Amino acid sequence: KSVLPFQDISIASENIFIQATEFGLGSVWKNLTLDQADRIKRMLNIPESYLIINIIPIGYPKIKIEPHSDADFSKNKIHYEKW
Repeated sequence: KSVLPFQDISIASENIFIQATEFGLGSVWKNLTLDQADRIKRMLNIPESYLIINIIPIGYPKIKIEPHSDADFSKNKIHYEKW
């Protein structure tokens, strides 16, 4: 019954990503085609009236990606009031 389902699920998904990271897990946003969404609905017995926007695989990452450092920051990527 959401007026903006893509925006709502984006916010909810981001919260899932943050919590997964806090637990030492990896996660990723997986877009779905209409065909993929239909197959997932059938597999999980999700009613046809529901909209599936994404799935979020969560697990233990094979490699650890280090966060960006301050040295990675470039002021040239910031634009104020113009491009």
